[in-house]
Amino acid sequence: MKKLILFDLDGTLVDTLDDLRKAVNFALTKYSFPLKSREEIRKAIGNGTIKLIERSAPEGTSEEVLKELHKTFKEFYLSNIGEGTHPYNGITSLLIALKTKGYKIGVVSNKDHEPTTRIINDMFPGLFDFVQGSYMDQPKKPDPYLFDKLISESKFKKEEITYIGDTNVDEESAINSNLDYVLVSYGYRTQNELYKQVKTRNIINSVKEIDSIFK
Repeated sequence: MKKLILFDLDGTLVDTLDDLRKAVNFALTKYSFPLKSREEIRKAIGNGTIKLIERSAPEGTSEEVLKELHKTFKEFYLSNIGEGTHPYNGITSLLIALKTKGYKIGVVSNKDHEPTTRIINDMFPGLFDFVQGSYMDQPKKPDPYLFDKLISESKFKKEEITYIGDTNVDEESAINSNLDYVLVSYGYRTQNELYKQVKTRNIINSVKEIDSIFK
């Protein structure tokens, strides 16, 4: 029986594309690099903000410049977090329904722990039992480190947990962590993209379908 439902953050609970695009482009402007569209940012997301910057900067950009870009990105993002971020339609109602049914809920994100916590507290106050973002000096998804840390603190068994995400990175994370999982196609990967990138065919297309899984 499932007792704990873990969610990815970006692309699963909230749409953060506009805020991420603004922060990336602010950093790129510092070096007069070409700016990125919302669609380009969407495709570059999945392995944390360092990878997002690497994928957004021109090919061949030096490590030193990438570090400066990432620093500028983080400073801007933290100063403007939430301005263009919003929950997907129906997510808040879903979370309330799951809590009413007795489930515990948590989030595991490759986004840094501070902004992850801020977004959760601002947009879903009092709803989440566990919040786990990433750390600069620790492995990110698909490495199992973040899941192992949260699961150890939560005291739940892995067979009592389902993870819900929206990318191939989320699938790899769940497999590496030995967790049951579901992928959604309303976030940062379309259904067609997921079918090409992942092993599972357990893909759902709407927030409403998530609720039906746990009835």
